[in-house]
Amino acid sequence: MFNGRRWGKKGDMQAKAIRWSVLVGFCLAARALAWGPEGHEVVGEIAERFLTPDAHQVVDQLLDGGALGDDKVANWPDYMRGVREWETPYPRNDQWHYIDIDLDADRLPPGEQNIVRAIQHFTGVIKTSTDKKVRREALCFLVHFVGDVHQPLHCAHRNNDRGGNLQIIKAFEGQVYSITYGRTPEDALNLHGVWDFCLVKEAQSNQTEHAFAFQLGSEITRKERARWARGGAEEWAWESHLLAKDKAYTWKDGEPMPLNGDIVLTSGNYIADRSAIVRLQLQKAGIRLAALLNEALVP
Repeated sequence: MFNGRRWGKKGDMQAKAIRWSVLVGFCLAARALAWGPEGHEVVGEIAERFLTPDAHQVVDQLLDGGALGDDKVANWPDYMRGVREWETPYPRNDQWHYIDIDLDADRLPPGEQNIVRAIQHFTGVIKTSTDKKVRREALCFLVHFVGDVHQPLHCAHRNNDRGGNLQIIKAFEGQVYSITYGRTPEDALNLHGVWDFCLVKEAQSNQTEHAFAFQLGSEITRKERARWARGGAEEWAWESHLLAKDKAYTWKDGEPMPLNGDIVLTSGNYIADRSAIVRLQLQKAGIRLAALLNEALVP
């Protein structure tokens, strides 16, 4: 289930068509999944580049030669989400992908069923368990959730909008990627989907996931690696929350985005600046995932 080819092409044309339909679905009004499959694969590929040799060896063993950026590793927590057979071993796992922090909050909310607790829990599991299957699943959860926690709208909500899922966007008009949806909740582009998918496509700029991950990883300096690797899930979630407050819910000039209306996002008023933030968040997620695994996988 977790096997994959390192640094290779992902699937045939039929698989790509299915993945495209899933990606487009992320933009709809249901509670979206973070970054879309491509973003999570990019985070995994960046992280793998910065693993220590010892941690790399453990990853190889747990994934039977697979890689952190493989689709069935990086995106498995999304694929098993809502599947009945996984509810028994991992009850309420759908709540582990985000943490609801009101935009005006001054601290993280209490509670055990959220992404911060999930990262902390599975870090402990991968450190202490001796069961290969359990550790392998914990590894997949960590790859995915460290990516999730760096998506700002997985760590914030405004006016109970479910992390921007209820904030309808009329159109996204980027230089590389553009899309327009209808205005009904069943056929609408929303702000959460903009961050999950549209801004990633804009930042990716028609590159393959592998090329994009390689570029992002190559740009990271040693000082940035050292700085970004500090802290843990609570600090990362709060950093994302502040980005949501200051960037996701505002125009480029800092003015709050209206709660409703014909909102059109363009390169000038929103997209260019925010796609740069997405690039940075993917880089940070990759570095922090590598740092977490380097410490957790090797006694």
